[in-house]
Amino acid sequence: MFDLSDLWASWATNWEFETFRSYHVQVVLENNNCPNPSWNQLIKPFFVCPTGTGCRLGEPEEPQIRLGPNPANSSVFLHNFDAGSHPGSLIVISDMTGRTQQTAILSSNEIDVSALPVGIYALQLIHKGQRLFTSKLIIAR
Repeated sequence: MFDLSDLWASWATNWEFETFRSYHVQVVLENNNCPNPSWNQLIKPFFVCPTGTGCRLGEPEEPQIRLGPNPANSSVFLHNFDAGSHPGSLIVISDMTGRTQQTAILSSNEIDVSALPVGIYALQLIHKGQRLFTSKLIIAR
C-alpha cells in the first residue's frame, strides 16, 4: 500500500484523489549501475481505496456481486453482475437442509422467487462449473 497524499500535496493545490477511482501512476527510477544510465520507467495502474486505507497497485477489482432486496418477496436482483456477459450462468437455490428448491439459467439479473415458501435459503451463482457467488436469501411475505 502506498500513501501518496504527502507527495501529491506538494504538486496539486485544488485537486484530490477520488475514492474508488483508478489512476495510472508513472514511477521513474534512476539506475547508476546500469550500462545505460538513462531513466527507467514503470507505469502501473493503482486504485484509490476508501479514506485512510491508502492505495494499492494493480488493476481495480470488479465490484462485488450483491443480492437484493433481501428479505425478498417475489423477485431478487444480482447487482454488479452482467448476465449477458456470462451466458449459461445457473442459479441454484437450496433450503437449509441442502435440498435444491429452484434452479434457473439466468437470462437477466432478475430472479423470480415467487414460488418459494417463506424461509431461509442459500443462493448460488454458478458459471462454467465454478461458483461465482453465494448468499443467504430470506423470503418474507
